Amino acid sequence: MDSSGDVVPRSIWLHEDTGHNQEAMLEGLTLFGEIRFGTPKPERLLQRMLHIATHPGDLILDSFLGLGTTAAVAHKMGRRWIGIEMGEHAATHCLPRLQQVIDGEQGGISKAVNWLQHIQKFKSVPARAARLARCAGHAGRGGGRPPRRIARPRRPAALEPGE
Repeated sequence: MDSSGDVVPRSIWLHEDTGHNQEAMLEGLTLFGEIRFGTPKPERLLQRMLHIATHPGDLILDSFLGLGTTAAVAHKMGRRWIGIEMGEHAATHCLPRLQQVIDGEQGGISKAVNWLQHIQKFKSVPARAARLARCAGHAGRGGGRPPRRIARPRRPAALEPGE
């Protein structure tokens, strides 16, 4: 350390704590029954990163969604998320993964964050569950929300003479 007082950050993340590529491959096999992506990340690694860098309710942007692992972990951790993926990959890879999370899948970090308990509480609110299901249905068509209806402006009421 020099006289400026700056400290070089040091940390070691062991695979026992954050997972490894083989674990991520097994998570993918459990979810999909096949290997769909060549470079998956373990959910525990993303959980560690999001825990350090964000708080519940924060917005996470993943502009290369891949299998949707970052969005899945963010969702389980109570973070909001935006995921971007090109073409059919969004519908064939990301949407099924995120639908499984919404349905309460128990892989990855689900047990560590009590995901089943959150899902059971969530399912007790039917209107919110229905809204999420509608949003998930639009994810493969370029967005996570249903299209909004734009109201036409109303004509002003005719004014009476003298007003």
